[in-house]
Amino acid sequence: RVIVADSEPIFRVGVRKIVALEDDIRIVAQVESAANALTAVGRYQADLILFECGLTTSPHETVSSMLAVAPALKIVLVMIEPTEEDTVEFLRRGVRGIVTRSIGPDLLVKCIRKVH
Repeated sequence: RVIVADSEPIFRVGVRKIVALEDDIRIVAQVESAANALTAVGRYQADLILFECGLTTSPHETVSSMLAVAPALKIVLVMIEPTEEDTVEFLRRGVRGIVTRSIGPDLLVKCIRKVH
């Protein structure tokens, strides 16, 4: 069960269409803001959230907030170009994966399964 949190409608629709072909992955919510992502994390029994870092000016704190609401949630971040410092800090805070927006469909599905 996956929540997709991204500002780009085309990205959300694309992810939904990609995982619709998979029997073991289901999108339970799609949101377009960090506030809605926090609400969705509390409302839905999701296993994983695909979260775009650009939804907030403080992604590190948002990650901590999501895990405070749902400690078992696995977070995969979508970033433009992660720096080494950001990667280390996100991993310390509990993020399980980081991908770029240019990720291919097969690799995204593989990432979701691996992180789950």
